[in-house]
Amino acid sequence: MTTRAILMPVVGDGQGPAELSVGVALARAFSAHLEAVFIRPDPEAAFEYAGFGATDRDALERQMRQRIDTTGRADAQRHRRRFGTLCRKAGVPKAHRPNPEPAASADWRTLKGEPIDILPTAARRGDLTLFTASSARYTPLFENLLEVTLLRSGRPVLYVPEGATVARFRRPLVAWDGLSGAARAVSALIGLADVDAGATVLHVTEETSGETPDMADVIAHVGWHGMSAEAMIEPRGFRSVGATLLDVAAAGGADLLVMGGYGHARYREALIGGVTRFVLRHARLPVLMAH
Repeated sequence: MTTRAILMPVVGDGQGPAELSVGVALARAFSAHLEAVFIRPDPEAAFEYAGFGATDRDALERQMRQRIDTTGRADAQRHRRRFGTLCRKAGVPKAHRPNPEPAASADWRTLKGEPIDILPTAARRGDLTLFTASSARYTPLFENLLEVTLLRSGRPVLYVPEGATVARFRRPLVAWDGLSGAARAVSALIGLADVDAGATVLHVTEETSGETPDMADVIAHVGWHGMSAEAMIEPRGFRSVGATLLDVAAAGGADLLVMGGYGHARYREALIGGVTRFVLRHARLPVLMAH
């Protein structure tokens, strides 16, 4: 699948021009459409979360709702202008409809409500959702926006940490465990990899683990799309699985880590597994994930 539609959440002042420019660079690299989404607060919902009852609203509702609405609109306009400036400097035009031919374009969309409720649904409009360091740390209502989007959107997410660059990836490292999340992440990789990419398919072994999953099928799968790949087995040893993945990626010069992301329903939907969370906290290269 070719990556043609990318969605990027815009959150707060922490997500400066350098982070926003990652989305613009990605759109240019893949001749894709980038939709920047800013979600401003809903004044009514803010009142409910603040714990005000009906009697309190009689005195405070008008003033506070107006302040929340005015601030949200001003924030949306400020970020929209910043994003527009970056697009103009990069030569990426605005577009509201699909281009007949592949070409980089961008658009801005302002929504209202709670990000953890709105973004996973909005993300279904794109081929993947792009998160930068600031948006990955953004935690409304104690749930991480990247984690919720990964688990609820049905789309892959691409996390680009601070200082990392994006382009058509040439040396992806695939963390292969034989499960469905990893398989969907590999499908997403096909739309992001360079035509001459050479992938490494890695399985991390543990002393207590069972059989090693067959990697021949996934190597054949990417091969049908023109990508060469080789299998690699790495013992975990005394390291965590997440640390092992990042060590192998650094030693091999990988420019992208591809992996499945999982939650534990016995706790709550948005609780990501330890391996995924470790990678997100310590990665120095872009990470492509699917659930």
